Amino acid sequence: MKKIINLFGCASSYEESELILLSVPWSATASFGGGADKGPEMIAQASTQMDFFSIEAGDVRDQGICLLPSPDFLKTLNKQTRDKALPIIKLEEAAPGHFPKSLLEEINRSCHQMVKWVYEETKKIHKSGKKFGLVGGDHSTSGGAIQYFGELYQGDFGVLHIDAHADLRKSYQGFYHSHASVMYNVMNQPYPPASLIQLGVRDYCKKEYMFIKENRNIYTFFDSKIKAALFEGKTWKSFVDSLIKLLPENIYISLDVDGLEPHLFPHTGTPVPGGLSFEQTDYLLNRLSQSHCRIIGFDLVEVATPTGDTNIWDAQTGARLLYKLCQTILS
Repeated sequence: MKKIINLFGCASSYEESELILLSVPWSATASFGGGADKGPEMIAQASTQMDFFSIEAGDVRDQGICLLPSPDFLKTLNKQTRDKALPIIKLEEAAPGHFPKSLLEEINRSCHQMVKWVYEETKKIHKSGKKFGLVGGDHSTSGGAIQYFGELYQGDFGVLHIDAHADLRKSYQGFYHSHASVMYNVMNQPYPPASLIQLGVRDYCKKEYMFIKENRNIYTFFDSKIKAALFEGKTWKSFVDSLIKLLPENIYISLDVDGLEPHLFPHTGTPVPGGLSFEQTDYLLNRLSQSHCRIIGFDLVEVATPTGDTNIWDAQTGARLLYKLCQTILS
């Protein structure tokens, strides 16, 4: 029997749980703020300080939700890789392109090892008959899970990507498994999703914008366009109606918390003004539960608590958002 973690005020075992959450404590190549590797543990500790019944979904803990413990080897690999990556990150900021290639290759190998591990663990969880969720970690942790579901569904699925960033860079600071490259990798995996639907994007480079324009399978709802429509009288309901019509039956949700307003997650790695409100996100997830979509998996990433203090607002809000995602996949 696997070690049991107290999540949401209860401790469900792997065997009795319908939903298994994979902890991925990784932020080795975080380019700005750190601490996302502490996300899974801090969310779990903060998760007991909330109520769990909702009028939309009841109390889904009855179906069993098990958060797997963060593996020690991955914590060690994350720290070792982070220590190697920091000098490159600092040097890249001062003199782009001037970094030791051998060290960079070593870091990329370690990051690939993490992605491969996530892929294999996702496969194990799914093959055991469980529903799947992932708790990061920075956004690079999502890649292995989405790759597995791509192979499972032979590309017959969509990714709903909520994020302040497009994450469509081929690499960032020399790192091919950067948080800024995860969706580029997703769209270039052996079985890419039939559609990538991005919501809340408001920080992106010209190359990413051109990549979006040149790829007809990517639908990006830029935050500025969403806000303009709302300011001009469009309702959030009508926007969500239009969004859901775009979604295929099988949907994987990848939720980077910087897609929401920064006061909700002030310590996330790369906060950006603007974004979705908590209420807008809550409404969207409720509507997904009631739609034609089948949620095949999800991830929640970039919740950072740098000091390790569970009283930090990010962990409290992250626990509530994680529970909402659990409600969505279990409804």
